[in-house]
Amino acid sequence: MKIECRESAQTLSKDQLILPEITIPQEVSRILKRAEKAGIGVFEPYRFSNITLNQSSNIEGWNSKLEDWYWKKIRNGELNQDAATLPYYWLLVDKTQKPNYKSGKQVYEKDPFGPLLGQLRRDKRIQNIEVKGMPETSRFGTSKNELTQVVFPEIAKLAEVEEKISQVRALTAKEFNIIGNIRHPEWGRTNTREWLEDKLKDGHHLVGGDSDQGGLSQVSPAWPDSHYAAIGFRPVIVISSKI
Repeated sequence: MKIECRESAQTLSKDQLILPEITIPQEVSRILKRAEKAGIGVFEPYRFSNITLNQSSNIEGWNSKLEDWYWKKIRNGELNQDAATLPYYWLLVDKTQKPNYKSGKQVYEKDPFGPLLGQLRRDKRIQNIEVKGMPETSRFGTSKNELTQVVFPEIAKLAEVEEKISQVRALTAKEFNIIGNIRHPEWGRTNTREWLEDKLKDGHHLVGGDSDQGGLSQVSPAWPDSHYAAIGFRPVIVISSKI
C-alpha cells in the first residue's frame, strides 16, 4: 500500500521507510555473492517501501532534510514530481565513505573500483583530467555521462547484473539523504560531493553531500559532461520490485 506524507506532517518510523527484511530474496543474494567474488563486495541491501515524502514529512532519524532549493525545484516542475518518491524496490548501495577534498588527490579508501577506473582511463574510454597528482584510479574527475555510458555498465558486468531485472546507477538525492540520515551520517561529514541520478529539466544533474554547504542536506546542479576534481560517485544496483 502506498503511504503518502502530505503537509499534515505525519510522523513515521524508519522501519516504515526502509523496511526490515529477515530473508533476502535469492536473486538479491546472488548479486551480492557475484559482487563479492568480483572483488567489489561493498554493497549493502535496502528494501524501500512505496512512499512519497515532502518537506513537512517527519521520519524517525531524518534530522538533516534536503534544502529548500530541492523542494522548490519539485514544486516548480524543474525536477520530476516523483523525485521524492521511494518506490517498493531493493537497492544495493556502495557503503564506502567519501574522502575530504585534497586538491584533487583524494581517493575513496580501499576503493574496489579503482582498478576498473584505471583501466578505463588507460584505454581512453573515460577522460583523464589534468589535475596534478590525481591518481588514474580516482573516482573523482569522472563526468556523469561517463558514469552512465561507460563506468556503470562495466560495474554491471563485474557483478553479472542481468539487465532485465536490475541496473547500476547513482543514488538519487532522496536515497542519498535518507540512507545517509538513518544509516550513514558520515557521508555528510566530508567536503566533497557525489553525482546523483536526478536530472533537472534544463539538463543539469544534481550533486550533493558537501559538508561545507550543508552535508546530507546539500544539493546543487552540475553539467553531466563536465569533469570536477571534487565530485565523486557511489554506484548502486537497483533490483526490480518483482523480486
